[in-house]
Amino acid sequence: MRFNIAAPAVVLTAGLAVTAAPAAATPTAPSARAAAWDCPAGSICLYDSAGGVGRFYTASDGCWFDNIGLAGGGDRATSIYNRTSHRVNLANWNGRAWEHLVHANPGQRFTLPASADNRADAVHVIC
Repeated sequence: MRFNIAAPAVVLTAGLAVTAAPAAATPTAPSARAAAWDCPAGSICLYDSAGGVGRFYTASDGCWFDNIGLAGGGDRATSIYNRTSHRVNLANWNGRAWEHLVHANPGQRFTLPASADNRADAVHVIC
């Protein structure tokens, strides 16, 4: 099953929490034949499997923090493709605080290291 988080996100700015939604977050239709690393230009994509296979999350560029765990997308990401113009961080909620897992620079795509595999609960676009 593929989906995109459409729930409101929390943007942290200078210590203040502001509610916002990721720009143009849209559902991703399932497709057994989707090519590896399929990700629209200007988007962040997360995948269930290594090598950019099984996209389940797509969101547009912008400055935001999206708690994907609240919408059932937590602890799933195995690959990331950042086709935005900003750095993207993945974070894990440990029950008390957000822990930084990895970051993807603009244009970067990779399979997550074992220490971050299936642990991401949030996507944060850094501006």
